[in-house]
Amino acid sequence: MHLTQRQLKIFVALSHALSFSRCAEQLHVTQPTLSKIVREIEEVIGVQLFERTTRMVRLTAEGAMLLPIASRMIENYEAGLAELQGFAKGHAHTLAIAATPSCAASLLPGCLKRMRTGFPDLRIAVHDVSAEQTLELLRGRKVAVALTALLPGLMNDKDLEAVELMTDTFVLVASAHSQLELEGKIWSETVLGQLPIITMPRGTSTRLALDLSLLDDSATCSQMLELRDLVTIKKFVECDVGVAVLPELAARLITDDKIKVIHLQDAPKRSLGVVTRRGETASMICNKFASCIRQISSPDARELG
Repeated sequence: MHLTQRQLKIFVALSHALSFSRCAEQLHVTQPTLSKIVREIEEVIGVQLFERTTRMVRLTAEGAMLLPIASRMIENYEAGLAELQGFAKGHAHTLAIAATPSCAASLLPGCLKRMRTGFPDLRIAVHDVSAEQTLELLRGRKVAVALTALLPGLMNDKDLEAVELMTDTFVLVASAHSQLELEGKIWSETVLGQLPIITMPRGTSTRLALDLSLLDDSATCSQMLELRDLVTIKKFVECDVGVAVLPELAARLITDDKIKVIHLQDAPKRSLGVVTRRGETASMICNKFASCIRQISSPDARELG
């Protein structure tokens, strides 16, 4: 015997209400019916979920551990049902996208403006999150497509399908009045080791690409300052606290007359692309989005931008 969606919802509802009378009223069932359903759930799972007396109801230790699992199962079911309903309606007016912040800021505005011209009733949801989170949202069916850095191993992922759009070269970002003369020098641990480096924290796709480019990062780690927010990085660079190492797409977002970008030879690159769930037929909207984002991210379009 398996738990039904209704039984899971009743378990979660009672976990929050901690009152059989209040929960029964919320669910429009009688208290005896609610008690019977809870006993059935406990029999299926094989553990007691609630401690109950005439005066109070509370979760057991096992019940507290199972609550987030049940909540996640309900959430995933409802997300899948919403997607199924959207597909049944032609999936023609909804587009949910997960994108890294630099991709969202640099590539999405122009693309979505074009999309809305062709689909004036289009409903758009954008999640600007880390590269890792874009894939989590995609796996969890919260979005239909991810615009993100292509992390190592993604091309061989059995559940996701990635198509590279462009490469994004790493650059140095310094204050406009700094005396650094590094333009055109060769990227190396020696060059970076002489600088007070500012970069993204470990665990981000930007930092991973940077670390993979350095055979021995011991020379840079002692002077490396980790900051996540681009606005914060910009302020630190303006005040000559350090030199930021960023992908050029991110660097463009903070470049102005107080900031300059320095290009090094043989600088590492990161791959950016569109990721979808493998084996699924893409909706017309997703196909239009993929085509549009390819045009926006083409070298010619970036030069014009």
